[in-house]
Amino acid sequence: MLRVGLTGGLGAGKSTLARFLAQKGAAVRDADAVVEELYLPQGTAVLPLVRAFGERILTAQGGVDREKLKKLVAADPSALLMLNRIVHPLVRAEMARWLEELEHRPQGPLVAVVEAALLVETGSFRSYHRLVVVTAPLSVRRERAAASGLSLEAVRRLMEAQADDETKRKVAHYIVDNSGTLAELEAKAEALWQHLLADAQAVAEGRPLSTGPALVL
Repeated sequence: MLRVGLTGGLGAGKSTLARFLAQKGAAVRDADAVVEELYLPQGTAVLPLVRAFGERILTAQGGVDREKLKKLVAADPSALLMLNRIVHPLVRAEMARWLEELEHRPQGPLVAVVEAALLVETGSFRSYHRLVVVTAPLSVRRERAAASGLSLEAVRRLMEAQADDETKRKVAHYIVDNSGTLAELEAKAEALWQHLLADAQAVAEGRPLSTGPALVL
């Protein structure tokens, strides 16, 4: 099974690309969805987060209130660093468990995709056979992020916490330019899928994957 990391900056369109790949047959797991599970009342992130930030971050049901936590770390870089140190290892562990479970399924998928915003920043991209980076001009990304309901300050803060596109491009195997239309991205998803299937075949046969400059789609 080919293990693929999918990342991109805020507003780049990685979730849309992930959806297209899922439609083509990839198993896809979103890091944000994993965080939601970790924040449930019985989630493994609850106790360490309460130890770090106190019970003020809890919901009435005993889970973690994401909005309260966001406000708490928004203006405090050290609190954000603490949050990331707690949550990111838990997310990585769950992704590793999920991928291992897929590997052992009798009729498992050929391609498994982990979608996460900070694969490059955390170094997690090294755990995957292939890294796909979705890019778009900064002005386009800001416009998309603002259209999703985020304030300009929230957009600025989130973008500052992420590596720039150039840093991501340096470690990518595939770069998908999403500066165009949805139809154009869908066509690029099909082209990417064919490359990933070829990579999956190589992995299944024990052949080394090709190296060299990233392929830009």
